[in-house]
Amino acid sequence: MTDYKQIRVTPIASALGAEVSGVDLSAPLDAQTFEEIKRAWLDHLVLFFRDQNLEPDAQKRFGEYFGELKNEFMLFGAAPKDIDPYVLTPETGKTPFAPRTELLHIDHSYAEIPSKATLLQANICPESGGDTIWVSCYAAYEALSASMQAFLEGLTGYFPPMDRDRVHEMVTKGPDNARPMFIRDPAAEHPLVHVHPETGRKALFVDFLRMWSIRELEPEESGALIGFLANHCARPEFQCRFHWEQGSLAIWDNRCTLHQLVDDELPGRRVMQTVRVEGTERPTLN
Repeated sequence: MTDYKQIRVTPIASALGAEVSGVDLSAPLDAQTFEEIKRAWLDHLVLFFRDQNLEPDAQKRFGEYFGELKNEFMLFGAAPKDIDPYVLTPETGKTPFAPRTELLHIDHSYAEIPSKATLLQANICPESGGDTIWVSCYAAYEALSASMQAFLEGLTGYFPPMDRDRVHEMVTKGPDNARPMFIRDPAAEHPLVHVHPETGRKALFVDFLRMWSIRELEPEESGALIGFLANHCARPEFQCRFHWEQGSLAIWDNRCTLHQLVDDELPGRRVMQTVRVEGTERPTLN
């Protein structure tokens, strides 16, 4: 068990996930406290903090300990004057894109350099339901046979970018009145297996929301392999599940996890406050 002096870390599942207590994220962190949080994050992949209720500036400050923040409006032009481009709060009607994400996915997998981390806080929760599931891409890779691991290490996923014009139509006109999505080049291509730049561990890099095909395979082969990987990653021993409460905040390593919404909410509002950290390197096996 890792020794922590400034925080308390309680794992919630064997594959990944831990609750952290004993820290107030609304205040600046001293060097030792952040070092322990960062160490716990790399060990557990996703960390959960209860009863934080962070204002946007405090959530941004916490995110900046992990790296440069991502401008969420980069693909969509300048943000409106009254909107902070580094904080998304869906349900305001002013954010560029707030998709339902019931499929396991990686944030910004369609980018040449995907996001490094996501910080998600529950500002308003439904009466019940609406949990989030995370998957350890380390555990999913390591559970495969050596032959399957070697096979996947020679393959490349194809991740088409979003069509910004269609996204704008979805926001302003609703999804039923938007044009069908079309693929624009260049699309991102990422190896199905990559090495985490900080831990050195191998992990799957797959996304069942945005990865359309596998470059080296014929369409039927590609579809069959993606289907196999989707079923494989859905195994409960690779997962943790978190129940949101108002003020709960999660931060996950986008380089070695998948996540999805559990679409079982009872009637009620769900307002999540999101800050993301820019990635700094392309996924690679080298």
